[in-house]
Amino acid sequence: ALSGPVIAGSLLLLAFRHIPLGVATTLSHTTAIMLIPVGYFVFGERITPRAVAGTVVAVAGIAILFT
Repeated sequence: ALSGPVIAGSLLLLAFRHIPLGVATTLSHTTAIMLIPVGYFVFGERITPRAVAGTVVAVAGIAILFT
């Protein structure tokens, strides 16, 4: 339970050191995009247009804030 967040945090800090902050932050907030297919294929959930729109708006907002 501790190794996942520790590794993720360490890799995020490493990314902050080596690439521009806006790019690293935007890429780190793409978890929602990656979880939509997991929900569909693994859990059999329906993907609604509202979920896709919310994900796009969230990632676009992060991109706008940090670029």
